Amino acid sequence: MMSQVAGAEDRDTNLVLAVAERRDPDALARLYDLYGGIAYGLTLRMIADPGMAEEVVQEAFFNVWRNAASYSEDRGSVRTWLLSIVHNLGIDKLRRLKSKQRLDSQIEVPEDALQRPDVWNEVEADLERQRISQALLALPREQRTTIELAYFGGYSHSEIANLLRIPLGTVKGRLRLGMEKLRNLLTETTMELSPEP
Repeated sequence: MMSQVAGAEDRDTNLVLAVAERRDPDALARLYDLYGGIAYGLTLRMIADPGMAEEVVQEAFFNVWRNAASYSEDRGSVRTWLLSIVHNLGIDKLRRLKSKQRLDSQIEVPEDALQRPDVWNEVEADLERQRISQALLALPREQRTTIELAYFGGYSHSEIANLLRIPLGTVKGRLRLGMEKLRNLLTETTMELSPEP
């Protein structure tokens, strides 16, 4: 699983580099094949207008074409970078709609379309779940299994000891060490994703 994620990230990074360095239209088309649907779904939930959602996605990929050289692996995956572009353009589109409504009272834009909830929280939560899953995969198998049984399986420490046929003290030790490693891994990835001041 970890190698699949790393392979996909390497593939995506190479595609962005091909766009940035060689202006390769096939690389941009491949990025669109990979993420166009996700980008459209995100935008449609924000704007609730299929035509406008398509415009935002087209503009986002045009920005990728123009600004591919600005992508930095240090700030996150290509997927995160691309969806951030889409999200920001979607917000800009909503702001323009609101301004147009204020300037022209005869144009009636449905109120619910302008006050849609910010779906970026959902995207961010999904990315956070992926980050936690990747960090869990980096733990030693024994620690990962113990954490999964305790926190995702709902087993008590003594139940885990019985299931794994190990002493209760070993269960507690694995949990403590595993949680420390997990916290360190998540702290490291948070620092990597944080923008430079």
